[in-house]
Amino acid sequence: MATLFIGSDTASRSKAKSKISSVTIRQPNGENTLAQIKFSVQGNYTKDFKRRNFEFELYNDFEQSQSKLVKFGTWQPRSKFSLRGDYTDQTHSRNGTGYSLWKEILATEKIYPEKIRDKEMLGTIQTQPVNVFFDGMNYGIYSLSSYFDANSLKLDSNNEDEILLLALDGYTNDKDLAFANPTARLNDSDFGVMSHHTAADKKLFTNTNRLMKFIHSSTDQEFHKNAQNYFDPLNLIDYILFTGALDAFDNV
Repeated sequence: MATLFIGSDTASRSKAKSKISSVTIRQPNGENTLAQIKFSVQGNYTKDFKRRNFEFELYNDFEQSQSKLVKFGTWQPRSKFSLRGDYTDQTHSRNGTGYSLWKEILATEKIYPEKIRDKEMLGTIQTQPVNVFFDGMNYGIYSLSSYFDANSLKLDSNNEDEILLLALDGYTNDKDLAFANPTARLNDSDFGVMSHHTAADKKLFTNTNRLMKFIHSSTDQEFHKNAQNYFDPLNLIDYILFTGALDAFDNV
């Protein structure tokens, strides 16, 4: 497997937003790639663990002005990744298995391979094990994941109607539960904006709240009759079947 030799473990000892260091990526064939790496702790749940989750981006230069694309295994070259090492997923197999299963489900529905621009992943994420060193100390095997964002989906930055949101809260009693309100805040309390828009984009609010109001205010009869005008019901049905097969009901 590939090995990452990251020059400092500063980010793993602090809660700083991001750190810059050098990294040597050693491929299984022994070939080395040198890069600058900007990485940060990913998520709040693991920030107090010794083995945390990270997100990182690779660059050619110290000024981080030019991204560096690196190929891991059979993946297409990318510059942005995640490293998952949390204790709650000791084998790191559930996520990778889940992504592969979801990709297979999407491939069975003709409309998705036709519409999704990233033909390699079909809007999912890839994972593979890597060995990780911080400042000369071996932290063991992490799960390397390709990064999911607007760029990985190949969204058109000039198209205001192409929106990618991340629903952040799934707790039933939370007042900011996604879709629990007729309007969206889009300020990282209910949804995070992952597309090329900013949260201040008026078109973003208009399009998002059109969906929010429909889900929040429609009767069961109106919902059943008009749902296809707001989202793809087949996609949601597939997703519910997927979470059941994977026992991932915390994602519903």
